[in-house]
Amino acid sequence: MSDGWKKFGDAITRLEAVMTDPKYVAQAGNVALGAAKLLCSGFIRGSGELWNSISMTVTNDAHGVYAHVGTNKEYATYVEFGTGQKGAARHSGTSPDVDVVYTMTPWWIHESQVDKAAAEAYHWFHIDTKHGRFYKVTGQPAHPYIYPAFHDNKKEIMQILAGGFQEALKK
Repeated sequence: MSDGWKKFGDAITRLEAVMTDPKYVAQAGNVALGAAKLLCSGFIRGSGELWNSISMTVTNDAHGVYAHVGTNKEYATYVEFGTGQKGAARHSGTSPDVDVVYTMTPWWIHESQVDKAAAEAYHWFHIDTKHGRFYKVTGQPAHPYIYPAFHDNKKEIMQILAGGFQEALKK
């Protein structure tokens, strides 16, 4: 094998090492993590439970190295995409690759399932029954924070990964 081909093969090996190096993937993932938390904080109310639950994990398996930014909260999807009539009316900034089906009919939530103080503060329509108070819900607009955290930071994320490639090529 010629010296040129050996150098080329060595460079490819170094690039492959960078592509599977969790260090660069974690740096890129941390950009998205910070952006997701920042976007989430813009509409956060109450305990901050959703904000606190947003995390990043790096997975290294047979298919490659991945950074996953997300949350384990069941309601996180409703925040990201919105719900009901209000979600259907205002969901800009959400992923165009996800087809969301919105319920157009209002629904009722028992007082035990909502923050009663917030419902009263926002003057949610309600009815009182022998089973307690029920609040009428028409949904909430989307408050995307996960998709835009990656989409709006693609350039910086790619620069981090490209920096790893350049570092590998220098060796």
